[in-house]
Amino acid sequence: MEKREIIRGVINQFFLIFTIIMIAMLSLERLSAVEYIHTNNIIGVLILAALTSLASLVLYSKKEQRRAEARVRSAIHLVIVMVLATTIATIFRWLRWNSPAEVAVWLALFLVVYAITSAVDYFQTKKLADNLNERLRQRYKS
Repeated sequence: MEKREIIRGVINQFFLIFTIIMIAMLSLERLSAVEYIHTNNIIGVLILAALTSLASLVLYSKKEQRRAEARVRSAIHLVIVMVLATTIATIFRWLRWNSPAEVAVWLALFLVVYAITSAVDYFQTKKLADNLNERLRQRYKS
């Protein structure tokens, strides 16, 4: 993969993560009486999105990956993102460790946001691969 494509992927991940987290925060705000959207929280979300999108560099490889390698990289990515998200959540006081219910809600929200982000990224990549394969078929068909 070229550097330009990798940079484009990281930037795409940043906006995707930022958008999904903001939607989650707005949803929580509407469902509860707590106001989540503050300047401080938006700055935290920007930092979180930047760091976790940079963590996606773990997923890229210069050569074609086998399934086992891809799974290991995905597991490492999940751990890195979880550590980053939990650290930032603690710094910005989004997460209080003395409340087991709050930790459970945080974990559930993290996993939902991670799953949605991964699914959107997967379908975007699949669509791109399908388009490229179709163009190759068209080119070599005639």
